Amino acid sequence: MRTPNRSKSGGRVALAAAAGLAASALYGAVTAQAGSPTPTSIDQGTTVTLGKAHGLVYRTADSQFVGVGESRGVEARCGGKRKTTGGGAAVGGTLGGQASPADSGPTLGFSSGRSWVATFTNEPSGQSTFVRASVICGKLEGRVVRKMTVADASPNVELDVRARCPQDTHVTGGGVDYADDSSQSRILAPFDGNDDDAKPDDGWRVVAYPAGSGGVTAIAICARGKYAYRQANTAGPFGETSHVIDQANCRDDQAVTGGGVNVGGASPTARWVSGGPGDNDFDGAPDDAWKASYMLPAGSIANSIAICKRL
Repeated sequence: MRTPNRSKSGGRVALAAAAGLAASALYGAVTAQAGSPTPTSIDQGTTVTLGKAHGLVYRTADSQFVGVGESRGVEARCGGKRKTTGGGAAVGGTLGGQASPADSGPTLGFSSGRSWVATFTNEPSGQSTFVRASVICGKLEGRVVRKMTVADASPNVELDVRARCPQDTHVTGGGVDYADDSSQSRILAPFDGNDDDAKPDDGWRVVAYPAGSGGVTAIAICARGKYAYRQANTAGPFGETSHVIDQANCRDDQAVTGGGVNVGGASPTARWVSGGPGDNDFDGAPDDAWKASYMLPAGSIANSIAICKRL
């Protein structure tokens, strides 16, 4: 167990022992940033390596079970000299495929080079669940992290926040950090700026519905190199709201470094529920695609975006 030494609020660190997904695993827990209605504990347990490919390492970590009305998160961490290129989040357990994570990214108080944090607030549902963080780690040329924060967001009012990459770099992945971890996102995706290439490589966009009056931060991870941005589209079926799974695939000469989601359409209840790297060729490394899932009513649409490094 790594002794935690920071929190999203910079406050005092607490340690906790967990049962949860692995009864024998010990977790460290830190307290999330001030502004959340309920303090969010961030578990620092075992980060599992899913696979390695093309100099990238794909890792994941699961939180303890999240109690009813509780806010909790988990940190997945890069090792060695590799740093984050991107990452994702998902809610598991009996709420898997139904509920949405809040934070997904190198959040305040955690290393922007090593950490990917996912958080979730379990609204009173009576169902047990956990949150999963996925992180992709690599050695990218000219890697930098850029953040843009809107400090005073209005509760439940849609907010568009964009973090821009420096010139001569391209976005490889990105995320969001909320002051209130019961907030929701509609778009977490790369965007195209005012240049001539028509590629969404210029930064990271967050379209958010903050639950409280605290801040929203868009986080862009940027680097030099050659990247492709591949998209898959899906739509809500006719009838009741359904859980829809979709993925955007990289080509054989590419490896996924990150990815995003974009939910739109006529219904305000449409939402994303998971996003992370995927394995198409069963070689053990999820380097082939960006997989996402959504809760989509009829008339709503969603786009999954894979950011693929050319090998």
